[in-house]
Amino acid sequence: MPRGRYAVHRLRRPAELAESLDRAGLRAREVSAFKPRDARGLVRATHRRRRGRLTDGQLPKLARRTLCPTLAP
Repeated sequence: MPRGRYAVHRLRRPAELAESLDRAGLRAREVSAFKPRDARGLVRATHRRRRGRLTDGQLPKLARRTLCPTLAP
């Protein structure tokens, strides 16, 4: 996995995303964030991916994320 692919500095908050869309002349109708259901599972899956023990396609299932629809732009 390339270094920095999932780096924190690359993540954007819903409000930042909405602002970027507005500047481009687009509108965000709905913006939701996601979080891991289990932080340990996310860490384990990420480590396994870095070691080449699973693919990018397998990572989401093991990371188990959940939507946070209450976040507004």
